[in-house]
Amino acid sequence: MGFFNKIKNTFNQMTGSTGNLQLRINKAQYARGETIEVAFTVYATGALKGKSVNIELVATERIKFQVPVQSMSGTSSSMTRNEERTQEHQTYRHVEMLEAAGIQLNEGESREYTGTLRVPEVAQPTYQGVNAQHTWQVRAFIDVPMGADIDAETDIAVL
Repeated sequence: MGFFNKIKNTFNQMTGSTGNLQLRINKAQYARGETIEVAFTVYATGALKGKSVNIELVATERIKFQVPVQSMSGTSSSMTRNEERTQEHQTYRHVEMLEAAGIQLNEGESREYTGTLRVPEVAQPTYQGVNAQHTWQVRAFIDVPMGADIDAETDIAVL
């Protein structure tokens, strides 16, 4: 084990962020207004202390566009070229707290959770264009104070 891995493991033990999460949903495509059944298992790979257990539904729009950029060429001339940029905008986010009292597991222990999320009736559908896309994602996570959250996520399609 390298030096940086030892530091990371020590930090994880101090903050309680030692574990992993396996996420399951009932299908990959949903209509507007439909319910998503979420199930996941949390596995402690060390002492695990979390502030809350949560699931969330997030939609993100990504747009690619060109921006003219001037650069100096030689001593006195400038040249304009186009540079591609990407912009992201979160169009929807809803978090459901499944356990507000927190979670505490010892190494080797696991716990199952289930919950539901509803796709909004007015949801923008999933799409993939040449310069734009709109994606939906289901995420389950343990909020670990002063540490890295333990999470898993999966993409879904909203029709």
